[in-house]
Amino acid sequence: MQVRTYDSNNSMNLLGLSETEIARLIESLATNPNIKEHEKEPTLNWMREQFSEQKIGGAWKRRLREKGNVI
Repeated sequence: MQVRTYDSNNSMNLLGLSETEIARLIESLATNPNIKEHEKEPTLNWMREQFSEQKIGGAWKRRLREKGNVI
């Protein structure tokens, strides 16, 4: 069995998850009362933006990079 290790240099993406799974993650984070709004808002914004671009399809990574994001 291969074990993956992650460090702070790795980026997070929503690849490999179904549309339903991504929507559930976003909703769960948005409604989680244990995380302060100002702490979760940047992550929520990124997840929503990436999710939206992935749904459009095509060169979604390029569009995100053009907006100044790093993937």
